[in-house]
Amino acid sequence: MGRGLRILGGMAKAYVDDKEEKEAAVAEINNAKREWLFKVGLEKISQRKKVMKESSARISRAVRLGFDRNAAVVLESTGELQSIITRVQKLTDNPDKNYSRQSVTKMSRAVLENVPEEKIAQAINFAFDIGAEEGMDTAKLIDIVFSATDEASMAEAVDQVTNISSSRGDGLDPLNVNLAGLTELDPVKAEQIRKNVTSRIAPFLGGQFSVESNDYVFADPTSAAVIVNKAIDYVKEKRSDPFFQGDISDVTSEVGDVIQELTRGQGIPLATIADTFEFGANPSEIQVNDDDDEDDLNTTIQPPSSIIDINNLATGG
Repeated sequence: MGRGLRILGGMAKAYVDDKEEKEAAVAEINNAKREWLFKVGLEKISQRKKVMKESSARISRAVRLGFDRNAAVVLESTGELQSIITRVQKLTDNPDKNYSRQSVTKMSRAVLENVPEEKIAQAINFAFDIGAEEGMDTAKLIDIVFSATDEASMAEAVDQVTNISSSRGDGLDPLNVNLAGLTELDPVKAEQIRKNVTSRIAPFLGGQFSVESNDYVFADPTSAAVIVNKAIDYVKEKRSDPFFQGDISDVTSEVGDVIQELTRGQGIPLATIADTFEFGANPSEIQVNDDDDEDDLNTTIQPPSSIIDINNLATGG
């Protein structure tokens, strides 16, 4: 009997010792998990704070450069703000570039006018990480990690910590702003635009190239000058448009096609075009005065056969 009790006692002690060893092993494993979770969580929170600090610095820098704060926030949420800041900085550091602070104001205004209010609100949430306090911070991390006392709570802690975002949520789609619009045209480029536009539309305005003056001569110089200047201003405006994505040569071709349609397609007098038409409008919407009493004010457009070939004039042919 006594021997049996001793055996049972030994088995009980061995069981207790084994259980304690297993519990100690589990506790050691859980402590290691807690240490790892806390380290990972802190790194993610720290990284998010770094991202937010850098974002805030970019927005503040953009505001100092002349951007409206909300416009800067929108561009930050699209991922374009840094490249714009870099471009502006290079322009301001280069005295040969015709940088204008007004171009920044224009881009800023265009962003606010073209982005819906709900998108601006989304950008603000993105830029300032609104709601992050409800997500995860150091205090909540400590509570989650060190409150995990069993297998279920530890699994939940692992899930929560591994899902901590080290960055922000989704921002807005890129606006693809036109960085060329940040500079004013220098005299050389402005003159080149004038020449290109004039040569493109002059034939449709009854213009003939004069070798002596190295320029075009028009039967109705007043109306032609108004139309040419409007066309040049339109091309320049397009070039500085913050959302323009095309090529200036395409815009030059566009104004030529429009003038060709108005003069040769619709036969509208130059005086009427000069007085009533604005580039960017639909050519079919131009108002034509049919009063016969004003026919003497209308300039007759020369037919294509009477237009002197520029190349022949230039070469004396």
